[in-house]
Amino acid sequence: MLEAGTITLSWSMLTGIAALIFAFGGCYWLLIHIGKEGSKIKDKVNQHAEMHVEHKAKIENLNQQMLAIGSDTREIKSDIKDLLKRHGD
Repeated sequence: MLEAGTITLSWSMLTGIAALIFAFGGCYWLLIHIGKEGSKIKDKVNQHAEMHVEHKAKIENLNQQMLAIGSDTREIKSDIKDLLKRHGD
């Protein structure tokens, strides 16, 4: 009842189906793997961005301190000039 052509066709179809399952399974695994790696990369990028925000805040704080020191220096210079004027009088 079974002819050689039918058996060959059946094996061919089974082989094709198995190849498709294997291919789709591989693609699925690859997508999951890429997704996991992508989330790791995203976490690292977020950590790096947080670090930049912290550094920016530190730099701003240092700038404020430098401005305060500059203001204090101007006041000290002014006080010294006043004292020198008084001493000279």
